[in-house]
Amino acid sequence: MVLNGAVLSLVIVRGIAVYLFALVEYCDGQVLQSEIQNLVDPNDPDNKSYGTDQLSKARTVTFISLVWSENIRSYIARSFDKPFYINLCGNRMMQYAIILAQLALYAAVFIPFFSDKILELVGLDIGEKGWAMAVIGPVGTLILCELSKVITYYQMKNYQRWLAKKEAENAAKLEADIAATPRKACPPGRGAAQVSTRSRRWNGHLPCGFRRGDRCAVRIATKLAQLDQPP
Repeated sequence: MVLNGAVLSLVIVRGIAVYLFALVEYCDGQVLQSEIQNLVDPNDPDNKSYGTDQLSKARTVTFISLVWSENIRSYIARSFDKPFYINLCGNRMMQYAIILAQLALYAAVFIPFFSDKILELVGLDIGEKGWAMAVIGPVGTLILCELSKVITYYQMKNYQRWLAKKEAENAAKLEADIAATPRKACPPGRGAAQVSTRSRRWNGHLPCGFRRGDRCAVRIATKLAQLDQPP
């Protein structure tokens, strides 16, 4: 949980870094909105919307990067310890969702009026450089998440080793307890049919102090104890 939270935090920081990088690229090195609004177009000093237009370009790059990153995370988050390309297209409904997300993205940045007037996104104006900057987000997300899976893989492997060791210790302790318990002679008059009937009455409840993983050994010990009791 801690590692996953740290990775998500880094992904968010990565998104902020893409936005800052786009601001520096399009807004002449300015990152504060008050200063961006006062930018002057070198080619058209009378253009009052130059700063706003440049800010829209930076927002568009960040928006595209964010959508791509979340689509990549959809594939990555399917497993905590396996690479994202394992059974990549196994979930058909997920593929439909990714396709719809991509269609919605390109509609948001390309459809006139809806993109530039309502959402203030200008996909046609960011150029090849803008699309290249948008790729930084998903690539960074992929690298960070896949590296975290390597750590998680070894953590899970070590935990399985520890769990197997504890199970072996519990089994050895149970066997030692059974071996140390003296056996009583079977009272006279106990026939094979009585023994079989008594054995079938065992209801499977574990004695106090035993774990469910030791059920087989506990079953044997309980039946032996029942056979030693007088009828």
